[in-house]
Amino acid sequence: LKLSPALETEISNMFAVGDGAGVSRGLVQSSASGVVAAREILKRRIV
Repeated sequence: LKLSPALETEISNMFAVGDGAGVSRGLVQSSASGVVAAREILKRRIV
């Protein structure tokens, strides 16, 4: 998958996180990737 720094895919508003995104291995890294995506989603809702 091609991902932005916020873990968004080439499809607008679709994020890939955790082990399925292929950018992390393990529970802590997968959880952190979820936080990165969640922060981006929340930031967009505020604007």
